[in-house]
Amino acid sequence: MKTQQEDSLMKKLLILSIVALSIVMSSSARSELVDYGLDGEMFHDTITGLYWYDPGEFLGWSREEIDLFLADNPEWKLASQLEIVSLYLNYTYISGSQPGSSMVAYLGEPTYITSTHIYWRGYYLNTPYSYPSSNAYLNENLWCEGGFSGVSTSARLPIDGQLIGAWINTDIDPLSEPDPEEILINTVGIVNTLSVTGVLVNPNMDEPLSHKISAVLSMIEQGLYVDALDKLEQDILQKTDGCATIGAPDSNDWIMDCVAQKKVYDNIREVIGILITL
Repeated sequence: MKTQQEDSLMKKLLILSIVALSIVMSSSARSELVDYGLDGEMFHDTITGLYWYDPGEFLGWSREEIDLFLADNPEWKLASQLEIVSLYLNYTYISGSQPGSSMVAYLGEPTYITSTHIYWRGYYLNTPYSYPSSNAYLNENLWCEGGFSGVSTSARLPIDGQLIGAWINTDIDPLSEPDPEEILINTVGIVNTLSVTGVLVNPNMDEPLSHKISAVLSMIEQGLYVDALDKLEQDILQKTDGCATIGAPDSNDWIMDCVAQKKVYDNIREVIGILITL
């Protein structure tokens, strides 16, 4: 007999499935999942426009390690239950999963294999910290000529102590050319949060540092790439490079915490790399 909790979970998944199905069926274009990435480490769902990492790319990572990855790569996020269910429905109902096809071609190597099924299991947005090993999974029946046979986003422990991965996606093409202006705008946003964290050499340094970055942004908008490059290399970078060069903030740095400094430094270095090619 089902418990009240199990019954509630089944109703929730049914609602999610209905909502997701209505989304995918409303699209007139035929969908396909496309293997993606420099080495096939991602895949692209053409209905939702989402780019996903193969769940196995994060196999064995802890939830804390995944959170650190997402903090360093804010364009990526943990997938929601609805997005995972939609992924399942997009493949089975729209793409039509031809006999003999396999999700391995898109999702990468499974995270767990039994004699009858292969599974992709991973942390997702709704994974509760109180149940840190819970995960969402998709499974493919090895005996039904490809095609999914199930999806679950319930709080479920790994089987036999297996390692799990993560369901991580983004709506930004990860292979698109980076925009230096967008990177600098994001960097100003980072700097504007530093005054309340106590990591600046002076609590009021956030405003002048933001102004310096905004000045570079203005130079780029005017096509003054040489001036912008000089400002970044000879001024701003010198105030954010201690941790990268000697492993600790130096006497010229304005950001005195290496974690916070790295976010600004990495962005400045990326923009410098782009400007050199212009």
